[in-house]
Amino acid sequence: MREELEQIRRALEEMLGRPSRWSGVLELTDDPAVNGSKPYRCDIVLNSSLAGQDVRWRTLIHEMLHTFSAGYNRRDFDDAPGWEEGVVEQCQRLLRPAVLARLGVGADEAIFAWAEASHRYNGYIRALETLRQSLNVPVDRFFLDLLSEPIKTRAALVVALSRALPADQHRGFLRTFSAALTTLKRRPE
Repeated sequence: MREELEQIRRALEEMLGRPSRWSGVLELTDDPAVNGSKPYRCDIVLNSSLAGQDVRWRTLIHEMLHTFSAGYNRRDFDDAPGWEEGVVEQCQRLLRPAVLARLGVGADEAIFAWAEASHRYNGYIRALETLRQSLNVPVDRFFLDLLSEPIKTRAALVVALSRALPADQHRGFLRTFSAALTTLKRRPE
């Protein structure tokens, strides 16, 4: 899986136009509560049971995307985990087909759809999608721009985008934003 992570890193660096901060260290775990994680030191931890399973690709891409996330630190993450996990998970879903195509990997999308149907970050993605739709911003631009923005200023970026809305829509957006913010600040369920 380390070589697969390296291939994903190279593909994402080309696609995103910026370098990863991955340390190059992969740690394997047998902890059933962990599919993958990216500690703040920028190593990647993966469950060893993922090896050889097609579903691993979504976890590898997700964890590698954390290494491209601007301002990834414990304090900002703990203050609003949804601004990180929701953004990274949706970017994984958006970029996965292109990443796998670059790697020449043919995996059954039904496996990914099954894993994502009840994913623990879906609430974050729904909250972010309500904001994106209220702003009428293309999905890829919205999420990739958020990934490039430091976690602590992602909310401010979204509010700044809302200022271009007509006054009546802006008031409605602020109500939507308030509701979304509650979800994005909660720990995942």
